[in-house]
Amino acid sequence: MPWVPSPSFRAFTAIAVLVICSPVRAEDKILFVGNSFTYGFGGTASVPLIFERLAVAGGHSDPTTVMRAVGGVNYQFHENDATTRSVIASQPWTYVILQNFSTEPTHIGNVANHLTYGTLLYNRVLANNPATKVILYETWSRAANHPLITGTSTPTTFASTGEMQSELRANYLNLNRSLNSGNPSNAPVTIAPVGDSWENAGGLLAASHPDFCDLHGSDNYHGNDNGYFLSAAVFYATIYGQNPVGLHTNPAVSSLNLQLTVDPTYLETMAWGTVSGTVNIAYSSHPSSLTVAENQPATFSVMVRGSPPYTVQWFSNNTAIPGATTLTYTIPSASASLNGSVYTVTVSNNVSSATSNPATLSVIASVAPPIPSTPSLSDASTINIPFSESLATGSAAIPANFSVVYHGQRVPVISSSLSGTGTSVALKLGSPIHTGFVVGLGPAIKNVAGNSVPAASVAVSPDPASPGGKFFIDFGAANTPTGTADDPVNVWNNIDTSVGLSDTATLNPLVDSTGVAAPVRLEMVRRFNGANSDGTLTSAVFPASATQDSLYGNTEAFNGLANVSPAFRLAGLDPLTSYTLAFYASRTGVSDNRETLYTVTGAAVTGITLNPVNNVDSSATLAGLIPSASGTLLVELSPTARNSNANHFIYLGAMIVSVAPAQAPTFYPPVVVDGRIVLDWTGTGQLQFASNLQGPWTSVMPAPAPPYTEPLAGAPRFFRLSYPAR
Repeated sequence: MPWVPSPSFRAFTAIAVLVICSPVRAEDKILFVGNSFTYGFGGTASVPLIFERLAVAGGHSDPTTVMRAVGGVNYQFHENDATTRSVIASQPWTYVILQNFSTEPTHIGNVANHLTYGTLLYNRVLANNPATKVILYETWSRAANHPLITGTSTPTTFASTGEMQSELRANYLNLNRSLNSGNPSNAPVTIAPVGDSWENAGGLLAASHPDFCDLHGSDNYHGNDNGYFLSAAVFYATIYGQNPVGLHTNPAVSSLNLQLTVDPTYLETMAWGTVSGTVNIAYSSHPSSLTVAENQPATFSVMVRGSPPYTVQWFSNNTAIPGATTLTYTIPSASASLNGSVYTVTVSNNVSSATSNPATLSVIASVAPPIPSTPSLSDASTINIPFSESLATGSAAIPANFSVVYHGQRVPVISSSLSGTGTSVALKLGSPIHTGFVVGLGPAIKNVAGNSVPAASVAVSPDPASPGGKFFIDFGAANTPTGTADDPVNVWNNIDTSVGLSDTATLNPLVDSTGVAAPVRLEMVRRFNGANSDGTLTSAVFPASATQDSLYGNTEAFNGLANVSPAFRLAGLDPLTSYTLAFYASRTGVSDNRETLYTVTGAAVTGITLNPVNNVDSSATLAGLIPSASGTLLVELSPTARNSNANHFIYLGAMIVSVAPAQAPTFYPPVVVDGRIVLDWTGTGQLQFASNLQGPWTSVMPAPAPPYTEPLAGAPRFFRLSYPAR
């Protein structure tokens, strides 16, 4: 006899519906809360309806099955929705199934919301009936050809269906563990592993894969009847703990007229295997053969389906690789000896074991030499030299393989050490130096492939060129910067509140008065409190946009801050050049003393004061400032003892940085290192060469900055510096 639904049965016909699928006499009361993945968008019947028919087919008392499902919504919607709250409170539910929006528990969604509102919904359900068993509906990944699956993991996409499903699995499990650990006296929360069953069945594979199983609808997002039948079978196995195989033949199920294009017995088997943990290992992808350059990394990976947990072991030429026990195996640096090696992996679970197809590693022997790039100083006695490739430990650890020249003198190399990655060398020197040095590299220096650095190789640290004559800097509010309309003669840099109210912000680069960017930057060290706009508008020295506002600090609490002692650093300066700093500030409309001390620390420490009260044209100037060995001048503001303001306000409205005029150059003695001549000088000059002292002299072009180096080859040459440059 065909199965006939009870008179109270209602069809699932709307996007947001409340449906009672069985009479009130039911033994179990089951509520599904979710969205279109629950009401079965695009399918013949909803997941709750198919589940109810499977329950009847399995001989269980006809359950009261209710659904509250609204398309496109998440846990947060249901927690805040009056209708959902009313449905939850309407009966003492035996089971409540909670399904979140399909991307929320992933990196492109909002995992925090998933955990927060999943917990709130759980609390609401248990407040209605403490005996209710909560089941989390783990959903499925988009199909392999969906636009969200791009081959690359980004903030808005997934590299693969496996990545998306693993995130769904992990974050439903995280919610499950959080709820159970926080509520140990309640009935355990369980997970209906619907998405895992889709993965095990082959529904997340590319359509071209031989194990592909068609579970998605035409939008590659929702399910089709195959997918929704599998989902309902997972709920049957989860709730009743019984195998659903064969239930599709019962009239209660067959009368739904589901359009099943996949063998329903296979779907029922996958549902039971996933829930019971008895799905055999199968490979979704095998390791691919690789071709890599010598000493470059090589990575093999696989994707598998089947019930966890997994035991993994990689093999090279049938020999187990120690420690290679995850689904990805990386060789950090493939040596030439590995060329032709064959790699496989064996993955096992509690019910099966499977070995992958073999993959071959081809290693192309490297002939490229290690090439140095621009060295730098980590301190005055330590040079760091980056290389294009990893160096052999032995050659890099011998100080005699390196020669350092600075200002015409050889500098002793005390020790040399290789970085952890092998791509840089640190040299410890016997005496301090500044930038503007040359490191000669002996031919004994080799990379891990055994290739030597090119003959006559050097690494050059250029001497920092002195920037243009002046820098004009306006400190003030963001809405009153100094531009060309305010000062048509000089180009200004603007330190507004976006920079000045930070302990770490940087203005980089600064531009000189002609608008040319220089290798100089201003780095905040300690913030200002805010901007004051009560400066003068009548200065004859500075434009009104620079004088009308200042950035300020204070000692006593003001604007919620106390002990605000601003400080900033000028960096990228030439440690062999002299600088002048002129400080300006104006605060009108007051009569107390707000004298500010500007302390400057470079090679030495000095300071100067300025009282900004009703100031119009006065500034405070410090000349002859020599930067620190690292090329910095630190500027710190503080109140003086004469500052009588109750808050001890201190101000800076403008600053002019002047570079000392160029001096006659000093030409240091030439040094020969590793087959190259090294020429070095300080000051401004044009390097010229000639075949004899009588000339003619020809300028080296493009005009080099010191130090200059070239190979010792060909006829002898004489060099000189022409000053001023011409």
